[in-house]
Amino acid sequence: MVISGSTEYSWDACRRLHLTMPEAVFRVDASQEIGAGHTMRCLTLADALVQAGWKCSFAVGPQTLAIVSDLKKAPHEVIELSGDRIQPMHERWPDGVDLLVIDHYDLGAAYEVGCRPWARRIFVIDDLARRIHDCDLLLDQNLGRDENSYAGLVSPDSPVLIGPEYSLLRPQFPEIRDSAVQRRETLGRTRRVMISLGATDPHQMTIPIVERVALNAPDIEMDIVIASAARHIDKVQALAKRLGEQVRIHMDVSDMARLMHNVDLSIGSPGTTSWERCCLGLPTLLLVTADNQRSNVPSLEAAGAAIVIGDWLQPDWDRFDDALAVLAANPERLRAMARRSFSVCDGKGTERVISAINGITR
Repeated sequence: MVISGSTEYSWDACRRLHLTMPEAVFRVDASQEIGAGHTMRCLTLADALVQAGWKCSFAVGPQTLAIVSDLKKAPHEVIELSGDRIQPMHERWPDGVDLLVIDHYDLGAAYEVGCRPWARRIFVIDDLARRIHDCDLLLDQNLGRDENSYAGLVSPDSPVLIGPEYSLLRPQFPEIRDSAVQRRETLGRTRRVMISLGATDPHQMTIPIVERVALNAPDIEMDIVIASAARHIDKVQALAKRLGEQVRIHMDVSDMARLMHNVDLSIGSPGTTSWERCCLGLPTLLLVTADNQRSNVPSLEAAGAAIVIGDWLQPDWDRFDDALAVLAANPERLRAMARRSFSVCDGKGTERVISAINGITR
């Protein structure tokens, strides 16, 4: 990629100001519809970059801070944007930045080209494999893809990182992986199930699933993970109150790794949390809640890490009931799924991504 003379001059100024601290800006959104997954994986990467000596900032849409409470607590500067405007970022960082990270389905090549005058390198996180990008590095964490998935969509000179081996997981996950391995090998009957269908649960599937588990498996405890900003949080809380000690609600969870470690089975969607579950060997009943998740479904099922129970438009409740009953009564089947889950993701993806970023920025 050719950089104009004026941009090179801007970078000289930037380097004089930040000789020892490269700077990255993350362009990402969260909302009731999008959920928190994109922002959370960017926050994971930002925290790791800070540990590696970077300065990180976020440029986000207006709902993001309300949905992702962890971003409020993080030590990164945050500016709010509306739509696809580039000028506010250019004005905030007039000397440019070393790295722009874009994790956004509505922002493609035209937006990336517009950012070139002030972003020395562009790193795109994508899950779709159907859009053209003008980037220096691309990450797609999905299982079952390969580099050919992006042939013709990115420059042949731009590295492409593919698969869960590059999944962006917070350090808590690899830190307790060994403990999770030991726990899964001693699993008996299913006692605790985690229900997590995205931070905001946009299709409000938590309630029917909780009701189904309560009806068919009244001896199984449920841990509901959901954001306090979810539109139907009052209804979820009312249901939990009615069911009493069988249900616990965890809002705005900051230590998802520990919660996943302590449960026996998950009911969730095949989005970014898939790799967290696999890192900790957590077997899953999968319910698709967004189109961008569909490519993960056959691969996760083929790997033996999950059982698919349909999508939010048409859940297969008979399959759900049967799978729950089989796993609850058959500890060896649960342990086998756990072992296969562990094989999908080792939790070291963030380290590998940092190494790739160093390769394009130094």
